[in-house]
Amino acid sequence: MPSDVQVTKERFEDVGDLDKNGTPDYCYHGYNYEVTVDGRTFHIRSYDESPGEAIVGTARPDVSVPRLRKLVDHLTQVLRFSTVKFYSRRHGYYRRIDLRTLEFMD
Repeated sequence: MPSDVQVTKERFEDVGDLDKNGTPDYCYHGYNYEVTVDGRTFHIRSYDESPGEAIVGTARPDVSVPRLRKLVDHLTQVLRFSTVKFYSRRHGYYRRIDLRTLEFMD
């Protein structure tokens, strides 16, 4: 992969308030990544409950933007994710992209 991609990775545990029995109302575990491609940093989260899935915390850039291809290639080839999701402003939620065309799938 190109040397113009830098990655940091940090473990997270997001645990909600405990009820009277000591059980949290929610509990998520995984990793936060910062992937910088050509000077632009993307924030990515993966959850232990969904192995192989990368959720990019920003709206998907236009598919013609070269750094989008570099980002997706790095996520899949180096970090070994098999699914990549971006936020869709139009739909208001995260949507899976086709790894070949970079277009939203559904």
